[in-house]
Amino acid sequence: MRRRLVTILSALSLMLCVTICAEWVRSYRRVDTVGWSESTLTSVWQIEVMFSRGGLFFQKSTITNSTSLDPFDHPYRGMFWEASDSHPLMRKEFPEKMAQWDYSFHFLGIWWATLHFSIAGSHEDEVPFTETVSMVYVPTWWIAALLAAAPVVWCVRFSRRSRRRATGRCLNCGYDLRATLHQCPECGTIPVLLVPTLED
Repeated sequence: MRRRLVTILSALSLMLCVTICAEWVRSYRRVDTVGWSESTLTSVWQIEVMFSRGGLFFQKSTITNSTSLDPFDHPYRGMFWEASDSHPLMRKEFPEKMAQWDYSFHFLGIWWATLHFSIAGSHEDEVPFTETVSMVYVPTWWIAALLAAAPVVWCVRFSRRSRRRATGRCLNCGYDLRATLHQCPECGTIPVLLVPTLED
């Protein structure tokens, strides 16, 4: 039962790994975003997960308006999904803000940063707002490597057990069972499939 569960989990991990690798390639051409958004009279907050530029972005942003607005004016409410050509913070109106990122953590390509900025309305119909963005970036290869670990370990163990079964050794410790077919004298494991004895 345990071995079957490990096999199922390894297969699921392999499928996720393949999916992540496909999304990895796609992320250099398109940005896929899944998120959740809520809004009130004076603020909008949303949580997003984005595949972009070979990495996975976990982003939380809060927008606070200085005046009351209709919460239904916000384009997203509840769960949403979208595909675009570029990361929102990489578009032409935001590059000058990138220098203001506060990188709180950076290790082997993984980073966590926050950004605070305010935009004042220059026209009567524009509403000034303040936005705070917290973002965690994880390279896709990190995720793919973690997901590939379980299938690789399963393949190694399967290959080792196959070799031991073919040479008449204990599947658990590798002890030679040709002289003791019914139980391993080294670890006490009872073979699942006993070698049939010759009939008299």
